[in-house]
Amino acid sequence: MTIFGPGRKLIYANGARVFQPRASEVVTYLHDTFTDAEGTLLSAHTMDVGPGWTDASDDWRIQNNLARIAVNFSTAYTNASATQYVAQVYMWSTASSTSLIRGMRLWMNAGLTSYYDVGYKFADQFQIRDATGAILATTLWTGDLINRLIKCVCSGTTITATLDGGSEISATGLTPNSYVGITGRRTSDYYNDLLVASAIP
Repeated sequence: MTIFGPGRKLIYANGARVFQPRASEVVTYLHDTFTDAEGTLLSAHTMDVGPGWTDASDDWRIQNNLARIAVNFSTAYTNASATQYVAQVYMWSTASSTSLIRGMRLWMNAGLTSYYDVGYKFADQFQIRDATGAILATTLWTGDLINRLIKCVCSGTTITATLDGGSEISATGLTPNSYVGITGRRTSDYYNDLLVASAIP
């Protein structure tokens, strides 16, 4: 790949030529490695970068330096203070969920009524869904549910998501908001190393 100027690369994004930012130009909005004492409530946990988590029912705990839900069907969220970003998280599960997806909740509003879930379900589906549950994008994937990397580019009114750098889906015409969440469907759902930044290599 050709270098243009110190530390800058010319790359292609959606068919357009753009410059990849230098590391010094990248802004980190949120970062959490979920490193804390065993059993710490996520709502009491201090993020590496960010204002902390909201978990109204205290359903989330730190376990083995991972975020894990203690009850089925729960979302913890935080404010990224930005709407244009790249977000990624490692997530895995040891239980099936044939109808509901688990992953990241993006562009959520303060009232928690508008958002987009990006994630996967047991029946080999990687999807983007809105707050009503409507499927906005979907594709098939294969493999187990262990340590999957979900990465999303939130730009303009479009979310483009990849699973392990492979399966890609996109939805556009969406409404950006600044809150970011993690969604769990089973008590065997775990998350690690959430990162929300202006760019991620």
